[in-house]
Amino acid sequence: MNTTFCSPKSLLARLTLASLCLYLNACASQPPVPSPPLATERHFRCGTTPVSLAVDGATADLSVDGNNFKLSRRSAASGMMWGRGGGDTGVVFWDQGEQAVLKVAMRNYPPCDRVPTPGKP
Repeated sequence: MNTTFCSPKSLLARLTLASLCLYLNACASQPPVPSPPLATERHFRCGTTPVSLAVDGATADLSVDGNNFKLSRRSAASGMMWGRGGGDTGVVFWDQGEQAVLKVAMRNYPPCDRVPTPGKP
């Protein structure tokens, strides 16, 4: 009978090797992490005010009246809602496709209509 097969050193080495194999196999079977979506920019006109929204994953940059706001995605029943803060200083932009709603620091802008992106048909 081979006693080196059951020796503590041999058993430890085999367990380590088996653990390493299981770990590497688990890593290899994980689905690839999807790359983040490319930033998209949409343009609107709220009354006479031009507005642009650059979406990059779960955040968006809103430009309106010479101000830029970094917004995060919020829960909405339809469309995509973006916002930050609340109350007197809050910003909310609710993009519903061809129309949107904009509120900045308690100011409700007129209804927003999507307009073509400059330089694109």
